[in-house]
This record gives sequence, structure tokens and C-alpha cells, in this order.
Amino acid sequence: MGSGSDIIKIHIKIAIILFILISGISLFLNRPGLFSLDNYFNNEKNQIIYPDTSKEKKYETEVEIYIDLSKPDTKKAFITMIFYCFSSTYYFKQMGPEKEFKFEQVKFYDKNGAELKYNKNGRNYYLPRTDSNKMGITYSVEPGGLERHARQGYVSEDFAAFDGRIFIMPNNALKINKVKLQFQVPPQWQIINSYRKEGKWYYPDIFGKELVYESLIKSSMIFGDFEKKRKNYGNTDVFVYCYSKWEKERKKTITHKTFRLYEYFFKEFNLNPSGPYIICWLPGTSDNNIFGGTWSNSISYYEKEEDNLRTWEVLSRRIGYSINTYKPTGMVLRDQDDIWFNEGWVSYMEIISLVAAGITEDEYRWNKNYNTYLKYLREHPEYDCPLIDDYKITDPNIKEFLHYYKAPLVIKMLDVEMRLKTGKNMQQFMQYAYKKYGRFKKPFPFKVELEKFTGTSFEEFWNIMIRKKGYIIPVWKEYITSEIKSNINKSRGLIISGEKFSIDYFFYIASNGYVEKYRDLITFAAEEGAYRKKIKSRNTIYPDITGKYIYGFPPQVRYLLRSYEKERLGFTSVEDVTFKPDIKNKSCRILCQLMEMEKIYENNLGKNGITSIYITGNNNNRILAFHYNNIIALHTEWLISGLEASFELLSPNGKIYEKKNFTVEPGVCNTTVNFEKIRPQIEGIWIIRIKHNEKILLERAFWQK
Repeated sequence: MGSGSDIIKIHIKIAIILFILISGISLFLNRPGLFSLDNYFNNEKNQIIYPDTSKEKKYETEVEIYIDLSKPDTKKAFITMIFYCFSSTYYFKQMGPEKEFKFEQVKFYDKNGAELKYNKNGRNYYLPRTDSNKMGITYSVEPGGLERHARQGYVSEDFAAFDGRIFIMPNNALKINKVKLQFQVPPQWQIINSYRKEGKWYYPDIFGKELVYESLIKSSMIFGDFEKKRKNYGNTDVFVYCYSKWEKERKKTITHKTFRLYEYFFKEFNLNPSGPYIICWLPGTSDNNIFGGTWSNSISYYEKEEDNLRTWEVLSRRIGYSINTYKPTGMVLRDQDDIWFNEGWVSYMEIISLVAAGITEDEYRWNKNYNTYLKYLREHPEYDCPLIDDYKITDPNIKEFLHYYKAPLVIKMLDVEMRLKTGKNMQQFMQYAYKKYGRFKKPFPFKVELEKFTGTSFEEFWNIMIRKKGYIIPVWKEYITSEIKSNINKSRGLIISGEKFSIDYFFYIASNGYVEKYRDLITFAAEEGAYRKKIKSRNTIYPDITGKYIYGFPPQVRYLLRSYEKERLGFTSVEDVTFKPDIKNKSCRILCQLMEMEKIYENNLGKNGITSIYITGNNNNRILAFHYNNIIALHTEWLISGLEASFELLSPNGKIYEKKNFTVEPGVCNTTVNFEKIRPQIEGIWIIRIKHNEKILLERAFWQK
């Protein structure tokens, strides 16, 4: 055995080794970037053990955030937040909606790390007391819930992306002066954001203290294996990230297009946020797009496997918001009546920018948008409303109609009117406006500046297209397609007071209830011709699209043009109406026959106890015509009651196609009967006949196409 001194030396060496080992483990666990709940939670006392950084003296409202993504297979981020120097905190709130972000295992702690109880109401957490010096929160969050257009954030074994909606913040979060974040991620994963980095800490303060909170909540945070490319524009470094596992050519194409699109906004509007600007293209999921956040310093979005045009339109939209909405680079509209212009302009720019940047040559996108607008009017006319009311709208379906379709088309009409009146255009105006009002210099009075810039009034345009529902007409040259050009060679239908009308147009008017009688169609058409002559006699308010091509317009478009002209001109009287039908045309002969049968119907009204027979369409308006697959809702107004009646629907061959027996109860003066049987898909005259004891009381003819 060794001497006592040798044993003491051995013990000292063991103690030194143990001290070094324990110190090393402690340093490892406490090193920046590895804040794990497993390392900092005392299960016996049910307490959190704050990191050493929390011992530093704090003099301002500060938040320290640790995001643990080391277990991506759970699809969750594990988050610890420490709040310093907060006062008057009444509750905390989950920033992301619960259907999009799943918050679990939420715990609050006082300054000593002891757990605090709370009451939860919706997304809010109410604590019985708060400590203004220091508080902690731990929780897990699973992003990726579906919003209307995409999954909101995502965590997977390949990558993660989200914005600050994953956080739980106090009600007085706008007071925050300082935020710093650390991240724990799997090996090989990059940490991608536009924050300022110092050591292991990330600071969302590149736009100053006043925007720290907004930068934290709205900026993208991306994690994974991505390939980076960089270009400089002014004082801004633009970084484009593509998922590293994509094919080389695909990454090259996406990167090239992305830089071209950003460069367009830089050159056109001098978009120059300063600092880093991140655009990250995410790998997708099998079932939906992924939206990882967007602000004036970052955009993260899922790029579909195919080179999808809509993806580039969305990117244009997000960059466009940096011009007219996002802080600190954007603008703020002075008047709430102009709120519609924000969303309308970025939708307008989706088409303008992609063509200008050479990403697509498809200027016919205006026609596609217009066709969607027309479809909305047919299927959901209740969605249409004045653009001036945009700020009042809460229904997401109406907002989508206004923001993506109606508003950009109205701006297109405004752009054309600007060019015709002054030679200036919308792009020039927005360059002028952004230079004067960009970076939130002062509130932007849209209409005032528009009239100042062009030197002309747009009050008439505003009265029709902004303050009222308005009527969008296709003023862009691309609308005159080969199909419309070929339509002008079709059978002429009718000529009324020198103006050509197709029979399809007359059927459209009759089937939508725009006239009450068949002979009113002639007056209706004559008025339209008078509007058009008056428009042409003064300075035109749109390109010459109303010449030889108007006859080739679809009926719905021609009606909108007529309505727009009527609104612009007001009442116009008509005299000496001439009517010249094309007798060789079967539909014209049917219409002439219907007008004659209408006279017989009117002569018999009231003679046998019936004062009116009419049918209603989808909007409950009275119509004169219907399609073969429409249900016929027949309404009868009676002078007599207390009888058994039969209602017969006669086909063009004179045979009964459908029959309904109905009891008109005593005292009843209005009845409704539905003919629901699908009719043959042929054009002709269908007669509704009402009988009592085999006696014909009244009949009326209607038009089917």
C-alpha cells in the first residue's frame, strides 16, 4: 500500500477530475443554443431553473426566447420564454389561432421558477398575479393548421418554417424594447432568418426598437438544409434559399426568377428595405401549400413541384405589400374609404410584375380574372358591393372576391382612363406616391394625390366604380380575342334603331328579369343604342371596344357595358324606334311569336279570376325565359279562391309535359307551384296553362333555350 500522502494525492486528483467533469457538463448544458426543458426543469419541486443569463440586471422590457426543434419527428417546437421588467400585464395571448397552431403543455412560472396557476379563455391566459421583474413560460406548439390558402407554418423531419404566431405574448407586448432568441436544431440544419446575429443570439431589431415586436411576430424563421444565393440591390442584400435536395436545374430556375421579380420592384419603385431580405422556397407537403410568414424583410412559401404561375403571383403579392402595407417600408392610407386599394393594387401587380419581369408573357390573365369576376356575379351576386365598403367586410368569401378579382380589375379600368385622359398611368402614379409617402413618411391621401398627379378629376369614376357597385367592362386590348372576332360573323339576330343585337343577348336579358314584357326588349335595346351614340359623340371614356366587336361580346359583358354607359350618362330618351328581325333565324321567329302571344295573355287577364301568371328565377326576380334544367317556380295571383285547379306545362309540340293539381284554399290570393321535371334541351315556346273543371282559365307563353 502507498503512503498516506500518496492516497491524499490520489483523492485530490479524483476531486479535480470530478470538478472538471461536472464543470464541463454544466457548461455543455448551459451553452448558448442548447436550452432544453429536460436540462432546466426540477421535477421534484415542479420548478423551472432559469438560465444564467437571467441573473443579469435588466433595465428595460426584454424577452428571452429559446426554441427547441431537436425532436422534429413530433412536428412540434418546444419553447421557453422569459419576460423581464413588465408591468400592468393582465393576460397572455396565443398569437396564432388555435385551428392553425396547436399549443400544449402551457406552464407559467414566477421569478423563482415556481409554477403559477391560470385560467384560460379562448386564446387568452389569465393569471391571478404577475411578477413585473421576471416571468417564464414553457410550452410546445405544433404549427401547420389550414388557413384558406395554405398550412400556416410546419415542422417536419426535413425542415421547419413558421413566424412569430408560435409565441405567447403579454397584453402589453408593444412595450417590448429588446428580444433575443436561441435555437436548438438537428445536425445539418441551417437557421435562416433576417435577424441580427451576435454570437449564439439572434436579435429582431434591424429596423429599430419601435419595430422589434412586429419583426418578431411577422418575420419568417426557417430551419433545414437549403442552398443560398445572394444579390445586392441598393442597401439590401437579397438572399434566395432553395431546398437543397431539389434538382440543380430546378433550383437555378427558381433562383433566377426570384431575383428577376425582386429586381423589378427595386428598379420600378426603388424598394430598398436595407439589411437582409430573405426569400425561402420550402419543400411541400403532399396535401397543401405551406406559408411560413412574410413581412418587409422575409418571405417563406412552398413552391409546387410544377412551375406554377400562381406561386409567382403570390410572391409578387408579398413583395408588393412592402410597397403599400408592411412596416417600415410601406405606406399608410389616410382614408378608410381607400382601404380597398391596398389589396387591389397588389393583385393588380401580380399580373403587371410577372409580365414585366419576363416570368410570363400571359397578358391574357386579365381575361381569366375577368371571367372569374363574371362567374361570381352569376353564382354569388350577393358578394358584390361598393369598394368603398371594403373596410366593413368580414365575410372571407366576399373579401376574396373584392381583393383578388374586382378591385384589381377596377384599377385596370382606372389605369386605362388615366392614359386616355392624361397620358399618365398607374405605374407612374405609384412611383410618385411611393417616393412621397413610402416608409410611412405621412398618411397617403390616394384620390387627392391621384387627381393632383394627373391634373384631372376622377369624381365621375369614383361615383360609379367606388361608391357604388359599378360595372366592370373589359377595356384592355387583349379582351378582343379570336373568338370574339369570329362571333361578329354569326347570324345578326335583330337590328334595332340601327344597332345590331344577338338573339342570345335578348335571351340573357329576358332570363335575368331585366324587362317585364317581351316587347320591352325592343325599348331596352333602343335605349342601349342611344347610350352608345351619345358616348361616341363626346370624348370617349374607354378604348374603341364598342365598334364592330361589341356584337361579339358575351351577353353578360354586353349588359355590363350598357349598364356602365347608362350610369355614366343618366337617362336617355329614345324616339322613332325601328325593329328589324332576321326572319330566317329560328330564335328571332320565336321571339316575334312570343310578343304576339303576350298580347293575348294580357287581354285575358282578370276575365276568369286570375290577374297574373309569372315565374321567378334564382334571385326571386320575375323572368320571361329559362334554361332546360331550371326549376320553374310558377306564381299565380287570384281574384277567386276555394277551388281545385290544374297547372299544366306544355312543351313546344303542344303536349302536356308536366301537370300539377293544386287546391286553392278559401281566402288565398297567391299560390306557388314548382315544375321540377328536367325538360328536353331544345329551344322553343313552353306554355303554362291553368284550368278548373277542364276549363282554361288563363295561359302564358315562356321562352326556353
